[in-house]
Amino acid sequence: MGLALLLLAAIPVLAQAPGVVTNGDFAQQLAGWTVLRPAGFAAGEVTAEAAEPGHGLAARIVNPAGEKVLTGLIQSGFTALPAESRTFRLRWRQRTVRQPQILEIRVAACDAAGKLLAPHNEHGWRFIRPEVVPAGDGWRELTAGFAARPNWGGMQLTLWVNGPGAEVWFDDLQVEVSDPRSLAPASLGRRFGASGAAVWTEGPLRKVYPDEAPATTPGEAIELAACRGECDVQQVAIRPVAAVAGASWEVGPFNGPGPLAAGTVRGNWVGWVAVSLACSDASILGDTPDPLLAAPTRDLPADRSSALWLTATVPPGTAAGTYTSTLVLRGPGLSASLPLRLRVYGVDLPRTGRLRGISRIWQSHDGALELFRANIAAHRGGGTSYVGGLTAQRVGDRVLVDSSGLAAAAAESVERHGFTAFNVPHVYLGDWSGPYAKDGQWFGFELWSPEWERAFGDYCRQVGDALRAAKLLPRALWQIWDEPHDEWLPRCVSLAKLVKQAVPDAQIYLTAAIDETLLPYVDIWNLPWPDTFDPTKVAAARARGASIWAYQNSLYSLDCADSSLLMATYPWRLRRYDVVGVEWWAVSAWPSDPWTKPNQYEPQNGGGFLLYPTPDRRGAPLDSLRWELFREGVEDYELLTLLAEREGPAAAQAVVEQIALSPGTVSRDPALLARLQRTLRERLETPR
Repeated sequence: MGLALLLLAAIPVLAQAPGVVTNGDFAQQLAGWTVLRPAGFAAGEVTAEAAEPGHGLAARIVNPAGEKVLTGLIQSGFTALPAESRTFRLRWRQRTVRQPQILEIRVAACDAAGKLLAPHNEHGWRFIRPEVVPAGDGWRELTAGFAARPNWGGMQLTLWVNGPGAEVWFDDLQVEVSDPRSLAPASLGRRFGASGAAVWTEGPLRKVYPDEAPATTPGEAIELAACRGECDVQQVAIRPVAAVAGASWEVGPFNGPGPLAAGTVRGNWVGWVAVSLACSDASILGDTPDPLLAAPTRDLPADRSSALWLTATVPPGTAAGTYTSTLVLRGPGLSASLPLRLRVYGVDLPRTGRLRGISRIWQSHDGALELFRANIAAHRGGGTSYVGGLTAQRVGDRVLVDSSGLAAAAAESVERHGFTAFNVPHVYLGDWSGPYAKDGQWFGFELWSPEWERAFGDYCRQVGDALRAAKLLPRALWQIWDEPHDEWLPRCVSLAKLVKQAVPDAQIYLTAAIDETLLPYVDIWNLPWPDTFDPTKVAAARARGASIWAYQNSLYSLDCADSSLLMATYPWRLRRYDVVGVEWWAVSAWPSDPWTKPNQYEPQNGGGFLLYPTPDRRGAPLDSLRWELFREGVEDYELLTLLAEREGPAAAQAVVEQIALSPGTVSRDPALLARLQRTLRERLETPR
């Protein structure tokens, strides 16, 4: 991230048509561009050369050998942006001849006169890390989106190529207005007869906005399907002619091959949050569906579309077959009775899955932490934060650990929920900006001093012994840093050595792109996904016995029409590339009220939370559509894993590749996903 701040300077103004990148095709060689050679780095050469037949010239950036090598190319002017839109897409062509360590395109904010708007974090600058393009793979068309804040009059591009020996070509840079609505998945809607309203079902991947038009294709029944131990979801949309006060729903008794527990199918009205700031090219402003409300009734406004979210949770031991019931909608002036079918497959989904994970609880309601943990377990979140039961205090030149409460804490916070991961306390020392302790102290010891090294190693040994005795060590993540770079990489090497010397069987966990200097020490690489996925580096890490996890923070976004689709298909991408763990840095980070301020963290609407607090901050948290669809995707991951075990990896891969097209792209056809989910269940149920 520090690379993005290397240049803060006034920009000369160039007259140009709105949205046009001056000389973005480099037909005029490097006119309108300036080469950047930042102090403290060796720099390469930038030239404009013939790219390929029919495309004229392109910008070629070639870095020399060395330890710290960075070369940039910045617009000498700026690109004006049309005021009638705030959502845009950057398009360009790129060719990688030799792989860079980091490739970054910076979209800096300017006012209408071309003056930079700084600091970057207050004005929504966009730092694009393109998906890694394999060297020698030829030219590729790439796109990335960004949003302009209300005070943006223009933007300025910078191309950064970091790393010794890298060679990257750029061509045909252009900016265009984007239509966020075009990202909405196709409708699978089916309409039903009703009095006082249009009522239809809609697939779970399409969000029902207030202006959603009713479906016209006739429907037969609400269709739900799941294995034993699995969930399935569906939506019912209602658009009343006149306002309905206190609309309610009820699912009748089920008829089928066996008893079905009450509450197997439950409903939640889908609430809205008001989005007022575009944070990406996909942002849709206004009332946005995301939270699932706990109240059994809801007031439905006239001539606006609302949704009821249905969740079927099939208990273990349920007899396979088809169950039928009826969903009844009622309210003043509203009456509808919809047939409902639930297909239960004779396949058991394991309670503890093969996709490990950690989903951190930052805030919770007073006295309700256990309900938050239960929610994470129900959504297959894998684990959360610290296990508890380990306390530490400095005594003289040591930090002594009291593990007397570990067994009880582990039983409550880990074993009860089948969690497979948690963080070890007091070893997570810094992030991309440096050490968390701004005073440079750890329990009063000066970081990196010989005294600290002895105390830190001794502390790790005590914790490791306690976790090993409690049979918890295989689930413990020794996360030493978050997104280290440059000068912090050697510190991570030192930290990892200290941990390993004290606890040889510790799992060192690092959220970072794979770095050669750390390969001997890191056991779990948690990659920023998909832009740092490099098959060659991943193979090298796996050859040393390391496993690969992933995190993709862009998926927190709640303000885009395809957030449900992207969440549901995320685990398919992970399954295709044998990623075995996933992290959410927070599921309940609420510095203020997410109901009134959805951008709790300025760059993103939805960032840091997948759960909502209740209005009175009591009891269990409220789910979001995003969190529901993540669970659906993880269950698909488990079905694919079962298929691989039953029919072989190639059979599962043939299915998964139809959805996961690359590390960063997926099929956008909701009907295809539904068909493949049905295929998976049917193949697993069929006797061999």
